[in-house]
Amino acid sequence: MKKVFPILLIVAVMALAGCTSLPHRIDLMYIPSGPVKGGSGQIYLAAPKGATALPGEQLRWVVGEIKDSDGRVTDDITSPLAPRDQITDALTQELEKAGYQVLKGEAPPEIVSGPYLRLSDVKIDLTESPSWFKVTSSALVSAKLEIWRSGTLVKTERYDASFEESYARTQPEELQVLLQKALEGVTEKAIPDVIRNLGSQ
Repeated sequence: MKKVFPILLIVAVMALAGCTSLPHRIDLMYIPSGPVKGGSGQIYLAAPKGATALPGEQLRWVVGEIKDSDGRVTDDITSPLAPRDQITDALTQELEKAGYQVLKGEAPPEIVSGPYLRLSDVKIDLTESPSWFKVTSSALVSAKLEIWRSGTLVKTERYDASFEESYARTQPEELQVLLQKALEGVTEKAIPDVIRNLGSQ
């Protein structure tokens, strides 16, 4: 009987290692980083319409999964912001930093006379996999962007960026850092394309 308690203790520790109490909610305030300049004037940014909350209701979006050391999903990673809103916010901040005045709405390109961007097929996919000694986190951001000028489609492009990192369980959680990097990765590809195709207005 003396051997039972140590064995049970080891099993319990291993189970806790696979089902860690790391944060399952991510609240990211995007910080613009792009050094790109060259834009000026107004530009219209249209994004797909998402779900809206009823009075007194709080919506949360599932943006990823927590997996144990065997790859089984143990919990969801949620965010108070929809992926559409996070990517729209990142693009807006980088466009403004590049020199544009951004107008946002849901108007179709046919009725907007000036430079027009339409965002669609947005995706944020986060994964966190804790094991006994380390945590592996990954972040993927993907979006399709249409660039319009004077009612004419100039370019359609999908932009993707992903990052993965493993770190000791004793270190601070890295998921928000990786999401920031992935959002930066998308905007660093998209903003130069916008300037090349639209320039200053």
